[in-house]
Amino acid sequence: MGTDRRCRAWAIRLVFSIKEHSIYTFQATRTCIRNIVDHSYMEHLDAIAKRLSAEADSADAEVDELLAKLTTTHAHTRRLRKQIAHATLNADKIMYNEMEQIDAEELPADNSGPSAVSIDQAVATSLVASLLALDFNVEDLLRTLQGFSYSLAS
Repeated sequence: MGTDRRCRAWAIRLVFSIKEHSIYTFQATRTCIRNIVDHSYMEHLDAIAKRLSAEADSADAEVDELLAKLTTTHAHTRRLRKQIAHATLNADKIMYNEMEQIDAEELPADNSGPSAVSIDQAVATSLVASLLALDFNVEDLLRTLQGFSYSLAS
């Protein structure tokens, strides 16, 4: 009977040992699986973070490019405004000079002097020459003077 008890005690110890080992193995397996899942999840999060960072860098570059274009456009607009102001000033001076010349000339009673059309053409020619001297782009010049040319023709 003593042997049975010893065998039984050894059997119980063996069962507890197997049970402890299986619990340990189960916990280790669960920890390994959790680490693998966490690692792949972290890799996934890292990939998302890298993609978002790249998109943010791209957006920053686009904003910088648009800001540079806006600055260039603003400078170009400011330059065109100055040119238009100078051209308007020159046109006013030319028209004032032409009007003084007309006032200084005495027109004959029979209207045989210069006609109003030739005076308007001379003013327009002088105006265009002064604007071209300011290095205007022809298309910009035409757009700028479109309304003014109609008033000269009428």
